[in-house]
Amino acid sequence: MREKGGGTDVNLKFLAPTYHARVKAVLGLVRGGERLADIGCSAGEIGGLLAPRFKAVVGVDLCKPDIACGQRLKAGNQCLLVGDVTRLPLQPRSFDVALCLETLEHVPGDESVLAEIYGLLRPGGQLIVSVPHQRFPFTYDPVNALLGVFGLHLPIGMWGFGHLRLYSEEELWNKLAVAGFVVEKRKRLTRFLAGLCENYLSSLFQFLVKPDASNQGRGGGTAFIRPKAIPDNFLVRWVGRLVALDEALFRNSKTSVGLLVEARKP
Repeated sequence: MREKGGGTDVNLKFLAPTYHARVKAVLGLVRGGERLADIGCSAGEIGGLLAPRFKAVVGVDLCKPDIACGQRLKAGNQCLLVGDVTRLPLQPRSFDVALCLETLEHVPGDESVLAEIYGLLRPGGQLIVSVPHQRFPFTYDPVNALLGVFGLHLPIGMWGFGHLRLYSEEELWNKLAVAGFVVEKRKRLTRFLAGLCENYLSSLFQFLVKPDASNQGRGGGTAFIRPKAIPDNFLVRWVGRLVALDEALFRNSKTSVGLLVEARKP
């Protein structure tokens, strides 16, 4: 989170419990270094939060409206590029850390994305990946939880946002291993309580915080409220407490809205 005038600024996405939990987990894991690659960066908000830890941050996303929005908000050492994450326009073996957050589920060839990221990282490089979990809490998306019994789904909730797939834990670990990564830490993000509070609100209100709410790279969109830092307030603090309570109550549950992994290139 970006410090300003002694307080903490956050963007509106922090009002979504799962996003809130994901970013806090990422900030706690990323160790810093010379260069950070943010793959599928959207408007580059998370890379911007991490920018003080690096000499350079490079974000890549296929969505031109998101990149255009991010250009107006980026940090001084942050570069945002329009590009295909399966053919990254970046120099191999030139990054210490890579983020790939909520990106793999949008790409037909997710294995090729992981292979590209592996090539970008220097030996010992760190990768943080997050994806939507196949075993999601019923409270987050009851419609698709019921349809899933019959092998069906609708493009809402867990299957909204342009998702092509959801991941089991084993599938994600295996794909990282095939790409050459060593998994070091695993975390499940938000469960039954946070899911109940979030439910379908994130997909319903995504147009407020993304120029291209479809996540399909369709041009011309402009967010009604841009993903710009806003002052911390009681709502954001309430969401943080909700996430902490959710974690405490359901720590041992194998269901979650999201999965997050820290991996390393040997």
